[in-house]
Amino acid sequence: MPLRLCKVCSMEPAEPRKQRCWECELSTKPVVDRVAAAEARLALVPEECRRPRVPESDWPPGRRFCSGCQTFVRVGDCPKDGSRCKTCTGIAAHASMLQSTYGIDKDTYSRLMNLQGGRCAICRNPPRKARLSMDHDHRTNENRGLLCSRCNDELLGAAYHKIEILRNAIFYLANPPLSGRWQQPEILDGTMPNGQIPY
Repeated sequence: MPLRLCKVCSMEPAEPRKQRCWECELSTKPVVDRVAAAEARLALVPEECRRPRVPESDWPPGRRFCSGCQTFVRVGDCPKDGSRCKTCTGIAAHASMLQSTYGIDKDTYSRLMNLQGGRCAICRNPPRKARLSMDHDHRTNENRGLLCSRCNDELLGAAYHKIEILRNAIFYLANPPLSGRWQQPEILDGTMPNGQIPY
């Protein structure tokens, strides 16, 4: 039986029962999967064998060396002038953003991910398309935990990060007005950032 080539790159064999090779298949996955794959590739290279660069003359055709994951990746998976693949460049940019914005390193982020079981601290879903975001108190800048963008932006953002509004939401869900058990909540002191009363 002849080997089926990838329908996308036409260079590598297609994965069993799929039409793409493993690299083309991986390129369609969410960033968290691509990061995990890059970290797994790096983990396979012993520390003493890792190199900052490999001469271009030693690169296989159509590939270049990535100093991040220490493997030869497709040329198309690398920025034009970078020494790392796009995934490893993203890992470094994320680590830099964590340090400059939240004052934490990527090891602290990883420990927090492990503490939360790799899931959003509120909805308990694993990250799907993007990494979990570092949530912080906007008044004190204290870091709180990792949340998916839906919980961070839509849930907490819509509640203006106010515990009272979230309590009212819980009471509303358990006792909707048409149930006969609902009681009108207290109007919060002050107004929302847009000047409107929160109810």
